[in-house]
Amino acid sequence: MAIDIPVARSRLRLVKDQRKYMLMKYSNENMTEYLGVRSSHGNVKLYNKALERGLERDLTRLEITVDYERCSWGEFKRLFPVVLDNGSQLPDDLTGRDYVLCMACLEHPEYLQHLSYRKGKKIEQLLATTAQNVQPIDAEIPEEWTKKKTKMFDEIQSYGQYQI
Repeated sequence: MAIDIPVARSRLRLVKDQRKYMLMKYSNENMTEYLGVRSSHGNVKLYNKALERGLERDLTRLEITVDYERCSWGEFKRLFPVVLDNGSQLPDDLTGRDYVLCMACLEHPEYLQHLSYRKGKKIEQLLATTAQNVQPIDAEIPEEWTKKKTKMFDEIQSYGQYQI
């Protein structure tokens, strides 16, 4: 499943959950985040599609690997990662060390793992309160999208008896 989000890659970040997390970062716009195990059910990839395609506009792609046999709408929502859009401003009353840490972690989400557990959770919560969460919405899905396609064969006619 691929979802294109028309915002700059630097604004979005995955929030680590129980799945394996990896970040490949070359610049603020040229980075890819991963959750889960590659090519397995529930694997997530967030990257700059505009950079990959050489587009002039902002475009970030969120890819989720879904096993057709195991997936339902409820399962898809369970697999859908927390994706934060940090396009909004930090609170005006945030000052000092917490402000500096928030600013640093906005630009470099990987810094969160270097903070103590309590400080990391505090900064993560501050960032989450200023960000918008990208989420799937319930929608009517056309029936032909959810039915497994099988190839139909023409009926084979028999023209006589064959002996071996």
